[in-house]
Amino acid sequence: DRGLFVADVQKQVNFPVSLRGGIEYALRDFLVVRAGASSEPVTLNFGLGLDYKNLMIDFTNSLHDQLGYSPSFSLSYRCNAPPEKK
Repeated sequence: DRGLFVADVQKQVNFPVSLRGGIEYALRDFLVVRAGASSEPVTLNFGLGLDYKNLMIDFTNSLHDQLGYSPSFSLSYRCNAPPEKK
């Protein structure tokens, strides 16, 4: 339950096939690390996610072969969240 692996293949008209994959691992109940990559365009991605009660915070970084480094941040609030596990 602490780890997740995902992979897919994407094909768009006028673009080559892109292979994409990623992993996520929960270091603690509230903290996850993520990493991923894609083939077309070549990108590398990594980040951290914090999940505290109804508040979710994500910090991510992407490295694109032509666009360079792109950091991002997201903040989400979960309304009507399910009860916490005990």
